[in-house]
Amino acid sequence: MYFRDNWVADIYTAMISTDKATDGPTSCYLRRIKTMSISPADLEAAAHHVFDTAITVHEKGWCRPLMYHSEARGQLRFRCMNNILDRLIAICECLAHSKAAVNDAIQGGVPLHRLVNNPRERMKTKQWKNRSNALRKRQLEAGIKALKDDLESKMRKTSEEALRGVNDASGDDEDYQE
Repeated sequence: MYFRDNWVADIYTAMISTDKATDGPTSCYLRRIKTMSISPADLEAAAHHVFDTAITVHEKGWCRPLMYHSEARGQLRFRCMNNILDRLIAICECLAHSKAAVNDAIQGGVPLHRLVNNPRERMKTKQWKNRSNALRKRQLEAGIKALKDDLESKMRKTSEEALRGVNDASGDDEDYQE
């Protein structure tokens, strides 16, 4: 039987593990974990808080705005609602895969409650945001490249026109002197 200390250790390990992280290489959340810019004591305290919140949400539920209810969303309902062990396993998986979810756990409040209420849905949300951000990055890079190319062609055209103007002016002077 797993006890509190075991689960807190598993949650902490999932929080600091970067092996399974799906965050992008430039993710500030991933960078914070890799560089250990958050103290281990704070991460351990957050792991205890995650465990306590998971137990509380499992036992008492979570009084939350209607927009967070599964019935209102209609999808990604948490199938392990009545099993605390499956809930804790899903939380550990989510924390291991998404360092943005670790940030939610550290912040506490509504983000933490959303994480422990339905960890699989939270992981899907984080993955979708990662994909969307990667697409937006590619679009911005393509737009910046197009702007640079356009600017370079305009500068090239302007410099060619200026050179032609200098050549035309010097040619007029030669005709005038003869």
